[in-house]
Amino acid sequence: GLPFAHASVPDETTTITLDKAVHFLGTDGSDVVANPGEYSVETAQEWLRLIPGTQRRDALLIESQKGTHEVGVEVPIVISTPGTEPDALDVHVVQYLNPDGTSLVATGTYSGIQSRGLFDAAKKAAAQARARAEAARRAAAAKAAAAAAKAKQVAEAARMAALKAKQEAERIAKEAAAQATQLAKIAACKATVGALKAGKAVATFMQQVIPTAKQRKTSADNSFKHDANFRDQLLSQITNKLQAHQ
Repeated sequence: GLPFAHASVPDETTTITLDKAVHFLGTDGSDVVANPGEYSVETAQEWLRLIPGTQRRDALLIESQKGTHEVGVEVPIVISTPGTEPDALDVHVVQYLNPDGTSLVATGTYSGIQSRGLFDAAKKAAAQARARAEAARRAAAAKAAAAAAKAKQVAEAARMAALKAKQEAERIAKEAAAQATQLAKIAACKATVGALKAGKAVATFMQQVIPTAKQRKTSADNSFKHDANFRDQLLSQITNKLQAHQ
């Protein structure tokens, strides 16, 4: 593969903000928790390094997968996005996209549970984020091209287009994830209400049935105590049944 360059100066294009704590895999397979906050992201061979604020000594080294991408950036960008599909709401993906089309992708979860379907869900989330980034970059690049031609600020225009791509992809993913989470909550509420209604129906039925059963038992007890005919009848029924079985 191609060598990954180290980002020396933290830049907006390679800075991410985590709203919630995310569990990543460490380089030794251990659980590495990135707490909420701002991080600058660097590549470190086949891993990603997350540096909280300016605290290099507190940097986290996390496992990532090498890949390729089709986002036409002229400077490296890092996209940090939550999963937006119902089966990927626990997933958070951090992608380091190089201008040469190579990438490093780290997958984390909010729960800390590494499930079997995690990587499929993460792949989908990562691809969606890249597609949004490329669409946003194209729009921003087209807008900036005319202005850049006049001012001869091509490099700055490319950087701004890359930044716009990153920000737009992150914004859309965040909104979509919030929406999907809301829908999941509504579905859970509906299920709870359904269960409560079913429970009430059973309780009402029992309230109706139990007194009737009690009444029947009481009346049978009274007949047995005070009614000689009833006792004789019952005895002859039992005797007949016993004889029939012999």
